[in-house]
Amino acid sequence: MRLLGRCDDTELALGSDVMSTALEGYALLKVLGKGSGLEELRQGIGARFARQGGAGAREVTPAG
Repeated sequence: MRLLGRCDDTELALGSDVMSTALEGYALLKVLGKGSGLEELRQGIGARFARQGGAGAREVTPAG
């Protein structure tokens, strides 16, 4: 039972890390992609995030 609980915790943590990384990448695309011909890619990804709503639709600013 403890092992199953740890697996669930690991899966949740991994999902959180993946979402955070995706949001950071999207924020970078918004900043760096304007002059690089990546606007269409950014819009496609933006449409995916717009459908999510709720707590997942937060703005992330890149560190640095």
